[in-house]
Amino acid sequence: MTKRKYGKTSLSDFSKSLCNWNVSRRQFIKVTGMGTFGIALGSSIFWGCTKEHVEQFVNWMAELPKQINDYRNQNGLQSIKLSGKLSAVALAHIRDLSTYHPHQTCGASGNLHSWSDNGNWQGKYGVGNWKGCCYPDNHSNKPCMWDKPKEIAGYQSNGYEIAHSGSSTAQGALNSWKNSPLHNDVILNKNTWANFPWKAIGAVYGGGYACAWFGTLPD
Repeated sequence: MTKRKYGKTSLSDFSKSLCNWNVSRRQFIKVTGMGTFGIALGSSIFWGCTKEHVEQFVNWMAELPKQINDYRNQNGLQSIKLSGKLSAVALAHIRDLSTYHPHQTCGASGNLHSWSDNGNWQGKYGVGNWKGCCYPDNHSNKPCMWDKPKEIAGYQSNGYEIAHSGSSTAQGALNSWKNSPLHNDVILNKNTWANFPWKAIGAVYGGGYACAWFGTLPD
């Protein structure tokens, strides 16, 4: 498998770091500033890697949210606080999209907001748990998106996602969203999204996909 570079670490290295980490929960909270859910997120996805590897991972995970917030700042808007819960959802979704391609298996009834049936749904939240579903372009299955933060992270409000495929960089994903009026409106709270004061964000890119999640409730 050819290594492709995503930020400061390759996707293959990143995958290893998901299964191999042994840094303290307290350190993960301190480095990410993600709040209390960072404990659960850090504990569940890392075991046995070096401190340097962890820092690479954290820098990579914060890159897209930082670029989104820089863009908001350029437009006179406040930054959105990084959310451990929504970061977990974004991370889960790029892994699902790049591994199982639910948007393709759903066919005409699904797009990038779709989720595969490989979420090990057990009726309660947990990293890796979600209900498989197809999200069509006519938005007729909104709970497929809205409920994922509850299913995966116990987030007590709806989650709203913008997704992208085809870019290998955070900047490429952001440029695509900036050039799409509907996605740009979500980022900059315009039109339909003017009354959605974003209090939480989680955004991750990798494997040719990028997912950014927004919420009105802080962690």
